[in-house]
Amino acid sequence: MTPPYLQTHKRQQADAALGEFLGEIKHIQRTADTEGEIVVPFDVEKVVWVLVERAQHSDEFTQLTALAWLHDFVGLFGNQLVAHFDHFLDAVLPCLSHPNQRMSQVAEGTNRTLLSLDTKAETFDVVATIRVIKRHLEVCTRRAPSEAETSTTGRSHRSGTPHSDYSDHSQEGSPRVQQGSLERTWLEALRWLSVLLDRNKNEVLSVLDDLLPLLFEATADGSEEVVLKALEVEASIAKGTSEFQRLVAALLDRFRGERGSELLRQRGSLVIRRLCALLGASKVFITVSTLLVREQDLPFASTMVQALNLILLTAPELKQPRDCLKGVYDLVRPSDGNSKSSSSEGHDQGQRDDPVELFESLYRSFSHSCCAVLSLCIHAGAYAHACEVLDCLGTKLEVTSNQLLELDRLVQVRNGRTSARTR
Repeated sequence: MTPPYLQTHKRQQADAALGEFLGEIKHIQRTADTEGEIVVPFDVEKVVWVLVERAQHSDEFTQLTALAWLHDFVGLFGNQLVAHFDHFLDAVLPCLSHPNQRMSQVAEGTNRTLLSLDTKAETFDVVATIRVIKRHLEVCTRRAPSEAETSTTGRSHRSGTPHSDYSDHSQEGSPRVQQGSLERTWLEALRWLSVLLDRNKNEVLSVLDDLLPLLFEATADGSEEVVLKALEVEASIAKGTSEFQRLVAALLDRFRGERGSELLRQRGSLVIRRLCALLGASKVFITVSTLLVREQDLPFASTMVQALNLILLTAPELKQPRDCLKGVYDLVRPSDGNSKSSSSEGHDQGQRDDPVELFESLYRSFSHSCCAVLSLCIHAGAYAHACEVLDCLGTKLEVTSNQLLELDRLVQVRNGRTSARTR
């Protein structure tokens, strides 16, 4: 067995030799920049494959050396390496969460450089890159990668290049990365998805069915920073596409069941408010209301409406819809048939926050909860109708403990500063 001091000496010698080799490559490239194109005297593609493999080695020194080389290669050859982009990203993403600070710093530097590359180039394989991002998201959300994608990532099955996997490095004997340490990888995988949505949107939307569950898992299980980044990606998907209602409906489904109820209690306000800020509060509320009107699960619809009502009354992101609804009942009273049309004429045709449309949409869905529709009527100035709702609640419906609690919350909210006008 080789004594430890000899192993250290050999490692130092190898490191020095590799350093000289890398220095020579840098010199050749600098010469090419000043004197014109010079052919590098080795196969860059094969070297990249070796570096990607070694960047996933169980030995940290080997891993760090390979990652440093990848960092320098991206800086030296830039867009010439776009064809190998998915391999680079596959090596860099797990290292972002490495407990070795030097390793994570080099990975972050490489990741920043990758962001500057031209992902619209003909040689850039969007599909392979999305596969890499998807598999790393699966790991971060504790979802087992599919068998097909465990055996191949993009072109790696054609070239023989191995791929990284946090939970299975049997060939290299790498230790497993603890779930709690994956936040940086999770955030950057989501960030890359956002980048590709901006640059290669059609390709990303083509695999939306596979990506949406992963985004919703991030919304449910990630840290607040991960949740916000996932919502940003979801908003990018919905914005300017026909996917808006589909995304809102899928997100609404995440609040179902026991786990969904817990998610609604813990993060429902954060999720809905952030989407309102990113996509427009009135548009989000009208879309959710439209879906809830058709909802067959009445207890679920009632729970959602109660949550929406509280957000509408208190959230800063909902200030514009709140202001829009003030006094709107005067525009929709049956006694004045011309009110609604005159209101519509007074608004820009392209304006989404039409008070009449907003009130009518919310009223239909808020009817799943007596307290919610009562609150809406009070806010909209429909005081006579609010009295009718109260009379119905007291004489025709059985008052439950949940309704009493909801009424108590409504009184508390109405005593707050945001409701001074209707107090």
